[in-house]
Amino acid sequence: MAGKSILPAASLSDITAQAVNKCGGQIMNNTSTAAISAQKYNDAAAQPLADTSYATQRSFILQCLREQPHSTLELRALGICSPASRINELRNQGYVIETTRRHEYDSAGVLHSIAVYTLLANANRQRRD
Repeated sequence: MAGKSILPAASLSDITAQAVNKCGGQIMNNTSTAAISAQKYNDAAAQPLADTSYATQRSFILQCLREQPHSTLELRALGICSPASRINELRNQGYVIETTRRHEYDSAGVLHSIAVYTLLANANRQRRD
């Protein structure tokens, strides 16, 4: 079984439809994370992370949040494994980041209440010499 997927091939619309059916057919203004990520990062400007250091991840998150709010699942889809930890580190550095919640489907079609991060203010980086 090496090299073979144990999951059947399914399109994003199939997964989303299955998730909607699991939730009694109600979508409640929810959308799939894959669809959101594809829509936001369809342009050639989106580049993968150069490395997985915390500093690189924080810098990448800031770049993303300066453009628009992002959810935990969106950031994970972009290569940030632990967005909440990196957001907390950014807050400790002085960035003002608001957290709200919304419902999103993950890549398996499971509905979750997900954190959405919005950058409200940059850190005060005045240094005293």
